[in-house]
Amino acid sequence: VVRTRTGFAMWYGGIHHNQAGIGYATSRDGVRWSKYPSNPIVEPRPGEWDSVKTYYGYVLAADSLMHMWYTGGPGIRVRIGHSASADGVNWQRAGGPVMDVEPRESWSAGGCAAPSILGPDANGTLHMWYHGIPASGWGIQIGYASGKGPRSWTTHPAPVLTLGPRGTWDDQRVGYPRVLHDGAMYRMWYSGSRELNSSFRVGGATSADGISWTK
Repeated sequence: VVRTRTGFAMWYGGIHHNQAGIGYATSRDGVRWSKYPSNPIVEPRPGEWDSVKTYYGYVLAADSLMHMWYTGGPGIRVRIGHSASADGVNWQRAGGPVMDVEPRESWSAGGCAAPSILGPDANGTLHMWYHGIPASGWGIQIGYASGKGPRSWTTHPAPVLTLGPRGTWDDQRVGYPRVLHDGAMYRMWYSGSRELNSSFRVGGATSADGISWTK
């Protein structure tokens, strides 16, 4: 959700026949919403890297444009793409993902998804937190990347928010981050779970630098 001159704009994910797309809605008060009649505004592109899924979009307004980073893919090996728009409805996507699958020996060799972005800061740097998927598909953890532009990112070599100790509520999955900065600290809300079929619950964490976190 982004605040606009007349209220709020929302970009949200939806699923139809196993294909995921992104819709758009507006509101004057943040409670009553009107969906855009020509949704979805971002949808899968046959034959491209995001041929089945386009979802988990995160939008920032900067440089007179709106920038959206979203999760896309043909299957479980999802990646993060970028798209830009002047009006929030018509989006111009990058040709390929801006964050790709890591090498097989990496902690996130199975894919990357669900980005949360802040910035640019006083140095012109964008900051991204995302969840990384191992090659096995199990044991999601949260990573960090920084960039000087919306389509150029450098990933931190290790996850910055890791699985909890064995037997704790988030010892199997830690993902779907949302990060804000309150002027002094970074604050993250994330989803965690214990077992394969267990429910997700929401945890919180704080950090002075966006990399070293305390749950």
